[in-house]
Amino acid sequence: MTAPRTLAIIPARLGSTRFPGKVLADLFGRPVLAHVIERARRIEGLHDVLVATDAEAVVEAARAAGAEARMTRADHPSGSDRIGEVVRGLDPPPDFVLNLQGDEPLLPWTDVSRMVQAMHADPAAIWTLAHPITAADEFTRPSVVKVVLGDGGRALYFSRAPIPHPRTPSAWTALRHVGVYGYPRSLLEAMLALPPSRLEACEGLEQLRVLEAGLPIRVLIGEKGSPGIDEPEDLERLKRAYPSAEALARA
Repeated sequence: MTAPRTLAIIPARLGSTRFPGKVLADLFGRPVLAHVIERARRIEGLHDVLVATDAEAVVEAARAAGAEARMTRADHPSGSDRIGEVVRGLDPPPDFVLNLQGDEPLLPWTDVSRMVQAMHADPAAIWTLAHPITAADEFTRPSVVKVVLGDGGRALYFSRAPIPHPRTPSAWTALRHVGVYGYPRSLLEAMLALPPSRLEACEGLEQLRVLEAGLPIRVLIGEKGSPGIDEPEDLERLKRAYPSAEALARA
């Protein structure tokens, strides 16, 4: 049986509000995006890794890191919309698409490999990752997105707020959402056909558009986190935790 055609696409724009140009920020002599591409290539079950961007500088950085890059419109409201433009121009089209964040240089590729297997086995849902929160400041920091699950790993809600609120300190293990998504192509198109939602606009989280419309999101609990770089302080925090390129590579 032919393996389903699965592509990883990294949406990478320069115009981040809180940290402009973060995907090209220097991390031990290489742009953040290059570290993401390197880890993405280790994911099992992929046919290729592409970068979707609206900036020539990102195209050049992607190609220098060994990834194909596609130019897109600059006015997409979300990374998934940018991915959709790329997917519609591909021939042959992929069966499944991974959305990998260009600002997560510690992409947990082993967990993503497990997610790809789960997605191939159950293509009736959009898939994503989470991991347990162990630090109190992560639970309260708005840049850390939390997720609450129901039975079978079904996502109930995502929020920048500390959810759920434990009435006693040991009552709950909070989960940090990892910004990785796996879409069967039909569900990607269904999601992109939806108008932006109220909760999406309120929290700035595009996955809430999916939940408000009743589309299922399944969450796989991973072994490792993947701290994103939303602000310059996040990059400095990462460098303090991993003070060399070798330490980052071993993480």
